[in-house]
Amino acid sequence: MFETYQNQGKYKDAVKFLKYKYTLKDSIFKLKNIDNINKLEIKYETRQKESDIKLLKLKTVNQNKQITIQFLVILFLVLGSVSFIVIYSQYKKRN
Repeated sequence: MFETYQNQGKYKDAVKFLKYKYTLKDSIFKLKNIDNINKLEIKYETRQKESDIKLLKLKTVNQNKQITIQFLVILFLVLGSVSFIVIYSQYKKRN
């Protein structure tokens, strides 16, 4: 269209068309960049959340291990105490 206006001698219209064309081109470029930035932000946030989830899962596993160990220690102490009491009481009865 620029060339058509230029060939017709309508230089003002040709310049207007070029300005309009480059304004549209620039707007499209900006929109594509904004879209790309948004996609990258979403990818980053998704990876960050996935990383947070993995970390929380590891913490949960570690906490469960600690709870199991604590339970076993308490169970061992209770069974040991009960065994000691039973053995001691039998020993006392014999003497």
